[in-house]
Amino acid sequence: MKILWVVIAFAFVHGFTTVASTLPDYSCNNQSSIHAGQEKCLAREGIHVELPEIDLKSGKKKVKQSILHAVTTNSHEFQKLCRNLTQYQRAMGCAMEVARQCMPVGYRDYLPDPHNVQRMLAEKCNNIGDLNLSCVTSKSSALFDCGYSKGLKHPTRNLKILLCNAHRFGAECQKEVLSQCGCKTARLYVRMSKQYLNPPACSPIDVADPVCHGDSDLFADDVADPVSHGDNDLSAYHVVYPMSHGDSGALQSLASSGLLAVAAVLACWIIM
Repeated sequence: MKILWVVIAFAFVHGFTTVASTLPDYSCNNQSSIHAGQEKCLAREGIHVELPEIDLKSGKKKVKQSILHAVTTNSHEFQKLCRNLTQYQRAMGCAMEVARQCMPVGYRDYLPDPHNVQRMLAEKCNNIGDLNLSCVTSKSSALFDCGYSKGLKHPTRNLKILLCNAHRFGAECQKEVLSQCGCKTARLYVRMSKQYLNPPACSPIDVADPVCHGDSDLFADDVADPVSHGDNDLSAYHVVYPMSHGDSGALQSLASSGLLAVAAVLACWIIM
């Protein structure tokens, strides 16, 4: 979710907005109960959005439909984000913490840190004037396809590697796909993915930031040697990774929980 905002750099100067000290009632029994717990985090802050339900067993088409439906359904609600940043920070921090608590201890640091997710929201609001948000929303399908394609090219049965790859592929796809939305937009999304969404246990993401020409929205290399940045037919949401039929039920369940958490944040991240 990261998103619209202008008002809040002060939250981090004068005291950080803490992740909700008490989590809502929730169960880690299955993906649906985790999803319900995350939605409670949002509802109690007065935020009425529809988080995507990610069921890896349902196949690529349904997963993509769920994410794109969430993007289009929630776009109006997310316009309020910068005006109500503190509430959104608490809600998203809480939603991420619910997901983390439902992961085995050894896997929790392979999800985004809740505090970093909150910082990401403030960063987005502080730079909202530089972003082409309507273009980003229009690239949701392309972002999904890009991430899915990269996942297919790097299959793994190791959940920790999968989760780290997901975030690296996300930054790569943002650089490739969002270049069509202008240099400032692509640069900010890439920087935020690297700084705030990359899980603590993963290696730093080595995707280079797009280089803009001075204060303009043009790419520096376009000015020196004009070339189109709009021809990448890639797309993706770095949360979709097909599991082979031979994967155990336990691994499938772990992956679903982890990817659900990432999807919830990223679906919102795309909307702004």
